[in-house]
Amino acid sequence: MFYIKSINVNLFNGKFNQIIHFGPNLNILSGVNGTGKTKVLQLLKQGTNVTVEPQSIQFNQIKVIALSPKRNAEKRAQQSLLSFIRTTNLPNKIQESLGKQIRDETYDSYPSFAELFCLKFEKLRSQDFQSKFQQQTLDEFINRINSEVMGFILPNYRLEASWNTTNDSLDIKIYKESANDYVNLENLSTGEQELLSLAFNIYLTKEEIDIFLIDEPEIHLNWTIEKNLFNFLKEFSTNYQKQIIVSTHSRIIFYNSFQDYVTYLVWEDGQIKVKNKVIQEYKEKIAGESVALLSVIQPDKKTLFVEDNEHEITIRALLEIYDKSGKLEIIKLSGGSGMIENFYKIVKQNPDLTSFWTNAYFLQDGDNKHSSLRNGFIKLQKYSIESYYLDLEILSALLNKSEEDLRKQLIDSIKKNKGKIAGGGKNAIFLEQLIEQIENINPEILNTLDCSQFFDDFVGVFGYKKEDFIKKYIQKAYELRKLEEIFDQELINLIKNI
Repeated sequence: MFYIKSINVNLFNGKFNQIIHFGPNLNILSGVNGTGKTKVLQLLKQGTNVTVEPQSIQFNQIKVIALSPKRNAEKRAQQSLLSFIRTTNLPNKIQESLGKQIRDETYDSYPSFAELFCLKFEKLRSQDFQSKFQQQTLDEFINRINSEVMGFILPNYRLEASWNTTNDSLDIKIYKESANDYVNLENLSTGEQELLSLAFNIYLTKEEIDIFLIDEPEIHLNWTIEKNLFNFLKEFSTNYQKQIIVSTHSRIIFYNSFQDYVTYLVWEDGQIKVKNKVIQEYKEKIAGESVALLSVIQPDKKTLFVEDNEHEITIRALLEIYDKSGKLEIIKLSGGSGMIENFYKIVKQNPDLTSFWTNAYFLQDGDNKHSSLRNGFIKLQKYSIESYYLDLEILSALLNKSEEDLRKQLIDSIKKNKGKIAGGGKNAIFLEQLIEQIENINPEILNTLDCSQFFDDFVGVFGYKKEDFIKKYIQKAYELRKLEEIFDQELINLIKNI
């Protein structure tokens, strides 16, 4: 068995000057962005400052492949695959085709699952069956794949293939057991297609390759198949005595069964250091808050995930109004609207997690965007939560000001902050000009503006801090019996029915 034992890294003008040691099988390289994970893989691929085992061989005698799902595998129509392979003489160029170099900051794309499967089949057929292909050999090949690959990465799926003697082609199908039906390769999700391509590039090249370098394989994957992939990598590296070195942000670093395989790159005192163990907080930074939450959530208690402080302040104030304080868990996800949506998809569209997350709800600002997400996903009808605190009738009762004076103050605050409201996009100048020409303000305008950009300025004129203002406004709206009129009914129903 050939493998890389260590590498002496000197990057970023000496800020990353460390020796990294590797085991002969699976190795997981983890760290926040900017710690040089991909750079390390580049050096490993080039053989720069590496020591290898056994010491009697040179690095250039080792066959290394570099794979990255960041570069989508090239897709070809299934029926044209064999023709493509034969006309390009690809079987005789397998090392050239698969042993991709890391060039500059990128990887070359690697063959798709279907393409590589056909390549391997063609090679098998040409070697063993010069005169006539036998379906039995294909069946044996398929059985090994289902047992050693599909059983790990997509256990609910089964690969089937047959030789079509009519048009001299290979028919590939995937049977989905839970649906009791067949799935076309083209209809698989992006994550499933990438998973198949990556796993098959590893499995079907095991005779040609000694070391597999993989950069962020979790791209496109939901948590279930991400975990399946790492289980496959672990099993494959042990069974076939192959070294795999993976750079990743994966949540797999939280699993005890993978702790011995992880090396962390950590910024410490202005230097990047190599660590075998790190504190939980650092793991959360690597993998994102969604990972940590998977292990701390209370599935027996209703929990609402919100995107910022204003959401949290609002929900707590509403809970007090309806005497529901303490009955709803509130968790803020840093990362804003995008994190809310991503985390929802992780836990609500994942069969392995759904049953544990029936009490999970997600709150997202409207942002002038439509969302098709349902089942616990609450998309506000207004642009931002601050838009709900600008009803002139309620403001007048709370601040003891006329609605006309408040309207003028709103316009003044909007114009004062027009640059922030318009943002930095290509339409910024146009939006600033529109804002400058506003002579009146009405609910339709306020509902579509990012009111968070001028809200602090507006309430500050009246001597309020945002949190105190929100609480008093909600109380006043309740007294005026307008609370359920101004807030989305879906949100009110959630709080009232806890």
